[in-house]
Amino acid sequence: MASPVDSAGGDVPGPALSRGAVVGFASRRALTVTCLEGRLWITQTGRAGDVILSAGERYQCAAGGKVVVQALAAANRLLMTTER
Repeated sequence: MASPVDSAGGDVPGPALSRGAVVGFASRRALTVTCLEGRLWITQTGRAGDVILSAGERYQCAAGGKVVVQALAAANRLLMTTER
């Protein structure tokens, strides 16, 4: 079964995350994580430093790296957009 972030490209709604929830994934394609609601902490292998996103902000993830996203507040919603 293919990961949603390895699809042919386009927007993929991410999971709704409760505070403290963590989701990890690897992608063969570059993708953008957009925080639609709440705050997210993001880290990616091969990248220096971590990122904190607030609602409306986005982060460009490089292809081929493992990405970990944690919800810093309740009712987090995110969107993952892969390159077409």
